Order: sequence, then C-alpha cells, then structure tokens
Amino acid sequence: NFEERKELMQRFIKLFGVDRIEALTADREFIGKEWFKWLNKNNIPYIIRIRNNTLTNKEFMNTSSINELFEHIDEDEFYSFGKTSIFDTIVYLGGIKASKSNEPLCVVSNRPMDKDTILTYKKRWEIESMFGALKSKGFNLEESKISESKKIEKLMAFLSIAFVWSIMVGDYRQSIKPIPLKKREETIQ
Repeated sequence: NFEERKELMQRFIKLFGVDRIEALTADREFIGKEWFKWLNKNNIPYIIRIRNNTLTNKEFMNTSSINELFEHIDEDEFYSFGKTSIFDTIVYLGGIKASKSNEPLCVVSNRPMDKDTILTYKKRWEIESMFGALKSKGFNLEESKISESKKIEKLMAFLSIAFVWSIMVGDYRQSIKPIPLKKREETIQ
C-alpha cells in the first residue's frame, strides 16, 4: 500500500540519498494519486507502467483512454505524448506498441520522455527474472517456510547474491565456450 511504499522509499533515501535514484521503475500495481503526488513532492524520478484503460484528462488530450492513443502508432516505435493529467497529477506519457505483444507498454514519468525512458524501464525486467528464478526456477524460495522477517531478509540477500553469482558464472562460461541452445522441438520431447 501507499504507506509501505513511502516507508521503503524513505528508508532507501536515508541510506543512499535521493540523488542515487536514476528512476524508480514499477509495474501497474504501483500507481495512484497519493503515490504520484508524494514522488513528485520529494523529487523522486519515476517511470511507472500504467494500465491501458487508464483515463487521461481530456483538457490535455483529445481522447479519454490510453488504448485510444496507441491506435494509430506504428509498431515497435517509441512515442512520447508529452504532458497529460492522470490521477489529478501532471505527468509525461509515453510508450511503445510492441509487435510481440497484444497491448502497448504505456509508462508515465515526472521527467520528459525519450527512447532512453523505455530502456531504463526495461531494466525492471531483470528484477522480475530474478524473482521468477527465486520462486520457482531452481531456488524455490517459497518452500523455505521461514516467517520471521529478519530471517527472510537474510535469506533474500543470500539468494540474491547466489542468483547474481550464477548469472556471472553463466556469462563467463558463455564467453569461454558458447553454450549451445536447444531448438524448441528438442525441449518438448
């Protein structure tokens, strides 16, 4: 919820400072009027994905929903729509209509957008990959049955280091002798 997000950000800022934040990236669940206003008030740069049915303020756009904005945009092209109002907050709106997806990737930011905005947002997927691996692709975090918060924090730190280490070892092995990729038919058998 908003209070938990705010507390987490304040903890980070206290340890590292707001100037260490290139951009807070978040998915569609981390939106809302209170959250956007708090981020803006504290000068925290953000790039947050929004739902495609999110409504914009008609005063700024000739359309009322994000989906309508992307109807005439070329596939695989980044487009910046400039400033708009979402959740009674002035934000910059942009996105890309990827040919590999059924829906456009729409993001808002408190900073002007360019192609680098989407590249910065894409870094978030590395975190999603890590969580996927920690949960069900070999690390099996959820099977630990640990419930004490301090122990969970230590386990998360340890598993995060182990995950990064495994990626680094894989990259190193790949640089010495490329790992052959299986064709899709071989993996199905």
